[in-house]
Amino acid sequence: MQCVNFFGKTPNELVFSHYTETQLLEHLLIHEIGHVLTDRDFHCSNKNCIMRSINSIIDLTKKADYCTSCLKKIKENKSKLNKT
Repeated sequence: MQCVNFFGKTPNELVFSHYTETQLLEHLLIHEIGHVLTDRDFHCSNKNCIMRSINSIIDLTKKADYCTSCLKKIKENKSKLNKT
């Protein structure tokens, strides 16, 4: 079954025409490191945050940044770890 067609391209063609495999891997690693620094089951509701749930390769094309709320959570968890 073929996925929805975007401007004459498949989703994979569209993604890989704008991002390298290395960039997509970086985004995935930043997301996974966020799980280590917050909570393994945590996902952010902010659509511009790298910690939003990843359900497809297209989700890896979002910004590779943590939102303010996630940065705060990471800093709080870091300070808890430093106290132990």
